[in-house]
Amino acid sequence: MLLSKILKWLQCQDFCPKSYILSNILIHPIFPKEKKFRDVCYKGFIILFTTVLYSLVLFFGISAILFTIDRLLEVRIKEQMYLYSFILVVFVFAVTYFLANIPQYFEEFTKENFTKLLKILILYIVMPLLSVYTAILYIYFVKIILTRTFPQGIVSHLVLWYSLIVAAVLFFITPIHEDNKWAKIFLMITPKAILPILVMMFISIGIRIQQYGVTENRYYVVIAGIWVFLIMLYFAFTKSLLNIILPVSLSIFILISNFGPLSSFSISKFSQNKRLENILIRNELLKDGKIVPKSYVNHKDKENISSILSYFERYHSLDDVKYLPKGFQISDMKKVFGFEYTPKVFQPVMYFNFQRKADERSLNISGYDYLFDMRYMYENTEAKGIYAKYDYNSSVLKIFNGNEEIYSKDLDEFVKKLVIKYKDSGQELIMLGTEDLTFTDVTPKVKVKIIFNSITVQRDFIEKENK
Repeated sequence: MLLSKILKWLQCQDFCPKSYILSNILIHPIFPKEKKFRDVCYKGFIILFTTVLYSLVLFFGISAILFTIDRLLEVRIKEQMYLYSFILVVFVFAVTYFLANIPQYFEEFTKENFTKLLKILILYIVMPLLSVYTAILYIYFVKIILTRTFPQGIVSHLVLWYSLIVAAVLFFITPIHEDNKWAKIFLMITPKAILPILVMMFISIGIRIQQYGVTENRYYVVIAGIWVFLIMLYFAFTKSLLNIILPVSLSIFILISNFGPLSSFSISKFSQNKRLENILIRNELLKDGKIVPKSYVNHKDKENISSILSYFERYHSLDDVKYLPKGFQISDMKKVFGFEYTPKVFQPVMYFNFQRKADERSLNISGYDYLFDMRYMYENTEAKGIYAKYDYNSSVLKIFNGNEEIYSKDLDEFVKKLVIKYKDSGQELIMLGTEDLTFTDVTPKVKVKIIFNSITVQRDFIEKENK
């Protein structure tokens, strides 16, 4: 969706003048001396490639930060923010960097240029992005401590990839950290700062393993996490750093994870077999080392047994499953277990969509002094010192007169009444008149009328609110 929007936006722009200007910038310096045409074109394309590389790293870094803020801190990030970030990177950073580095026709391009390009990428693009990302993870870390909630499952992946990138950056800046103050500060602080974040990752993946056992993917998250944790300890507390430690230790971990009794395949098969055994014992399906058919089994356990067998069928072999008779197939579940294969069914999220009728879009504003159009109010809208502010996370609308808050209302209360009224309608799209989508309130300081154009809400909204 975002990519299609970016492409559509690009198609709407007139790039011919820009292309003409850039081509003239490239050609003009070398036109007087045609013999250097090939060299300067080569240099120009190197700069172009570098600009694209830097821009991609910067854009994906900003996108990762926005995504993490949205998913972990639950701060609503609009999709347009990604588009704005793309525009900012392309037309501010990329154009500025490219034009500033266009080579002169007499300029030489040496190995030092490549070293300089790598330094710029790591020191002034990647490392600042990683620093911001670290701060966001720490804010989330503080949040789960204060709210006493377990880390989300997605944390393990967000932290792991971030940690691996940090390890790579530390590898590259180690030779230059004595000559660069920023690199020295980053090398001194980041390895220590990342250790508590890795602990949070281990807690997150540990919860998943406790619930669903070890699979290859979870194994690799754990083994990579252990490697990064040890590397960070090495960088944090060793004075004489040897870069060879990283590739050698990584090679050892790769060998361990792919061969022998501690490999991902061996550990995953053992874990899933143990999980199956516990489920069978809990439901009295196992007797004298053999499976005893039983028709009545907890539905969730039916799903879990089916999921384990499906896992072995897809990634290993059903012959690797303990207690199964020789030649067992998924189609034999009724005969062996006493119930049919029961896949997990993920119900799609269902919504109510309340829409105001098209023929009732005119507004009667008599008796009111100001009209605020909330559809476009991403920031505060002000009129003579009076402004309205809506919090997307709490669904609370506030109105201020200067610095004084003169009105506050949780709009979920109005939505809840709508859901209760129409929950049995059997429709997803419900067209209502202006009166049904209008909320009015009067306080000693202000008289308010809110007219909704549309409201979209999950069908289980009431249940979630009660919980």
